[in-house]
Amino acid sequence: MPHKRKRNLTKKLCKVEEIAANDPLTEDFYGEGLVTHFYPNRPQEYEEYCLYDFVAKLTYSGKDTNGERCYRELQKERLPNFIDFDVYKENQRDSFYYAIILLFVPFRNEDELVNNGETVQEAFDRHIVDHERCVKANEKFRKLLKCREKLKDIQDARAANREEENDVEDDNPQLMGQIKDAMNDVRDMDTGSSLTLQERESMLNKDQKRIFDHVKSHHFRQIEYKNKSKQEKEQSESIKPLHMFISGVGGTGKSFLIEAIKALVKSLWSTLTKQTCAVCAPTCLAAYNVGGVTAHRLFQLPIEHDGQCASYWSIPKASHKVMKTELQDLKMVIIDEVSMVSSLYLTYIHMRMNDLFESDEWFGGKNVLFVGDILQLPPVRGQPVFDKVTASTLK
Repeated sequence: MPHKRKRNLTKKLCKVEEIAANDPLTEDFYGEGLVTHFYPNRPQEYEEYCLYDFVAKLTYSGKDTNGERCYRELQKERLPNFIDFDVYKENQRDSFYYAIILLFVPFRNEDELVNNGETVQEAFDRHIVDHERCVKANEKFRKLLKCREKLKDIQDARAANREEENDVEDDNPQLMGQIKDAMNDVRDMDTGSSLTLQERESMLNKDQKRIFDHVKSHHFRQIEYKNKSKQEKEQSESIKPLHMFISGVGGTGKSFLIEAIKALVKSLWSTLTKQTCAVCAPTCLAAYNVGGVTAHRLFQLPIEHDGQCASYWSIPKASHKVMKTELQDLKMVIIDEVSMVSSLYLTYIHMRMNDLFESDEWFGGKNVLFVGDILQLPPVRGQPVFDKVTASTLK
């Protein structure tokens, strides 16, 4: 049914002095907004600027003697923040289309972006005829959908074979023993010292604290959502998993931050009985330094032999059950020294987590932190972690 897109506005409160100077009976405590005031009333010389360019290229410099707003051009463009939408979900498509229109179609009156009786997608299709930036956004969107469809085909094909493969009983006691030993190592992961969480937090520097607080707030939101009733969950959006890359040169305190986050997750999810945060790294030494295990051991990934990368393999049913039981409470995975993880093995980690947690989301729908310096050691063999993985690459 045709409808107008209603955008959720985040309003900024006026300063205390401005509120005090206003009429005591006023109920308007909000200041002028970028989208509602500054951009629609921009000077005529910036008429052709879309909202994205307006934010990226200009900065507000105050008002002139006539009370008109003045802007100056930035020497270096800044990257505006995008609102994150899951474009794969049908109920969020309108939000995606409207965000692209809002960003890349110049306007003076936002209500004119979508005509009466017109759906948001129809408005988007109308605008892309005249605006190249909308065309590029649409092309990228289509590529994302195509990649999603290909990934779904791969997952469906694997799922069709998984049940048959997993029905085979474990006939290798050595494999079962290795998996049990690995899960014992996961269970025994600790924070590495006698410092309390509060002591660790107080020792973080400014950059570490910013990352720590972001991780903490995300887990708080997940806990809050988890504690909602079924009806409340249906009326609110679920909290997406946190997938975050943390970079820094050697000696900047990445390992200490990992220990602090590990202690944080353990504290926040203290009601759970199993391990809630698993730390891994591509080598034994790197894993030892952060109190973790190797990624191969944690996820039972195939090992390279004779210079050849082994194919991905499904874990037999009984062994799969042992891993799933031990990792059922996992709320965060931290992968350290990620520069040494090849793109293929990162894909294997994603596939294994999907198998274990029976999910089609990225990394089994779990929070994952990728830590390391991309400019440091590359994978011993294989392509860098940020390289593309094609269907021919997967074994």
